[in-house]
Amino acid sequence: MTFGNGTFVAVASGGPGVLAMASANGTSWTAGTTSQSTKEWTSAVYANGQFVAVSDDTINEMAMVSPDGITWTDQTTPSICRWTSVTYGAGGSTQDGTIQTV
Repeated sequence: MTFGNGTFVAVASGGPGVLAMASANGTSWTAGTTSQSTKEWTSAVYANGQFVAVSDDTINEMAMVSPDGITWTDQTTPSICRWTSVTYGAGGSTQDGTIQTV
């Protein structure tokens, strides 16, 4: 879970179903819209005016971004990797994961 711009955002692993949610108060949640409903979303962060989430997926290199925590857009990462976390600081973000050879 992360917080930014007055919004809590949570992502989940597994599926099918809602894998991202947003809340202004931490009590009432709105389901997010993602195109990747079976990804293993493991971590999210608020950075540079948008939410960023990464996936622990061994088939496709995936991340997604959202301006509001509800509407998400897929992003492709530069390598196939099991991303386990993402963080932001000093004007940039970093991901942590295990690189997979295919």
